[in-house]
Amino acid sequence: MKQLYLIIIWLAAFNIRPFSIAAQEVLELHLIYRECDDTYGYENNLGDTIVPYGKYLCYIPYRTLGFISKPQGDIIAISPSGTELFKVFQFDNGPDYLSEGVFRMIGNNNKMGFADTTGHIVIPPRFDFVTPLKNGHAFFNTGGRCIPIDTSREYHIISGGHWGVINKDGKEVCPPLLDSVPLKYKGKQTEIIYQKQQMTLEKAISIIKDNIKN
Repeated sequence: MKQLYLIIIWLAAFNIRPFSIAAQEVLELHLIYRECDDTYGYENNLGDTIVPYGKYLCYIPYRTLGFISKPQGDIIAISPSGTELFKVFQFDNGPDYLSEGVFRMIGNNNKMGFADTTGHIVIPPRFDFVTPLKNGHAFFNTGGRCIPIDTSREYHIISGGHWGVINKDGKEVCPPLLDSVPLKYKGKQTEIIYQKQQMTLEKAISIIKDNIKN
């Protein structure tokens, strides 16, 4: 017991934390506010300043993930240590909404994928565009262009290309052969356009499978 007491004193004297404790401490990001100039920043749960007041526009973080807006307009996800992780798809003038535990992100290849609230990329960025995950699935677009429909460039439409379907694991359920799809997946009875005809997704997938077999 005396030896343990001496070790604790020695660690405190040299400001050294046991590795098991130190590894668990930096886990959270907190949004901080300064009233005198109406600015925000981030600090971690140790009280360390990660983003100084007013340096960037800061959004309400998830417990282990923050979002900053860079001067050029990109929204970046950051870790509790301040490491910049990846660009985040912008929606409704902020970072993409969380849907079924994930949100849309943008890779260095300018393709879209999905990440979770810990900053882990769960579906790598490989899509020209992808809708939010709903009911365990999402529509993705290949070959289309994202075109702004207002002067603020906040809202867009996808022009051209073809649409397919992935599941929550990123596995392709339907190849990108559909002409048009809604913004949300509502099951196999979702109405889509395939070969210029309106039909259910289930019917389109059946036709596509038959065509592949033949």
